[in-house]
Amino acid sequence: MVRIIFYKLKKIGRYALISLLLSLVLFIGNYNLSSLFIWFWSLSLGVFVGLFEEFVVGRWLLKRAAIWQVIIRVLVINVFAFSMLMLIAFWELGELNFSKIFGAAANVEDQRYLRMTYNAFIISILLIFYFQMEAFVGRKMFGNYLLGRYALPREEERIFMFIDMQDSTTHAERMSNDLFYELVNDCFYLVTSPVLKTKAEILKYVGDEIIFTWPMKDGLKNNNCIEIIVSYRRILESKKAYFEEKYGFVPFFKAGVHGGKCIGAEVGHLKKAIDFSGDVLSTAARIQGVCNEHKAELLVSKSLFEKLPNKNKYQIESVGGLDLKGKEESVEVIKVIL
Repeated sequence: MVRIIFYKLKKIGRYALISLLLSLVLFIGNYNLSSLFIWFWSLSLGVFVGLFEEFVVGRWLLKRAAIWQVIIRVLVINVFAFSMLMLIAFWELGELNFSKIFGAAANVEDQRYLRMTYNAFIISILLIFYFQMEAFVGRKMFGNYLLGRYALPREEERIFMFIDMQDSTTHAERMSNDLFYELVNDCFYLVTSPVLKTKAEILKYVGDEIIFTWPMKDGLKNNNCIEIIVSYRRILESKKAYFEEKYGFVPFFKAGVHGGKCIGAEVGHLKKAIDFSGDVLSTAARIQGVCNEHKAELLVSKSLFEKLPNKNKYQIESVGGLDLKGKEESVEVIKVIL
């Protein structure tokens, strides 16, 4: 929880910074940009938007249609922005004379309140749009897209982890579709802290499966590519009472991990995405696919496990060479006991 709050506070700082940058662009030619008033107003607007988005917006709003989410957000944010402007106007003018503040007869200096009301509306929409796009794509991937990092195919060394809910088909058959959706959403929500802790990137969701990835260096550091599932299992166990009361069981996930070279690139035309391809992904997926056969929650390729800086902390069993479908050579796999 502390890690999530710290992440949210850092994100609020980014809201404030982007709000300030947008304000400086919109205010060019209209205001003295060295004025502390402009800086204070811009940063305050960004901080409020961040606080509202990160600590107030909950699932009650996220379940609404996207258009209603935007309308409610913009209304709330602009009520705050308008209230703040009125306080500033009252402090500067000594009264709340709306005809003086917004009237056509107001002098140019007083009309800045009207222009700032317009700007607050524009900035709030742009902030919401930017961070919603970032949430859909992922912060790192969105940044890579904006910078054109994968506009041309590039070879990288990466680690991939495929995790999938154990006995998900059995659970889905005995539950309603709505309840199973809530179960998956609860599980995905709880993975937030392990993802932040291990600096993982969520590549995609596929049903009740998640695909994580790291640059090789980040995945090996602090055993991140192993610790993510260890941390996640611990969190799921801590929510045992909640899951048993609501769903009748505690969900656990099985995972397969492998690392190696891959190609990353922007793909698609009507719908674009940054995706990775290569033997490393298919191998990781197939390792995960034999977890049930070996009664394992976590299987790791031996070639990757040997690279871990602190591998002796884990209890392991050698599964031996697996003849994975589509591969000519067997892959040595290690079973990590969680």
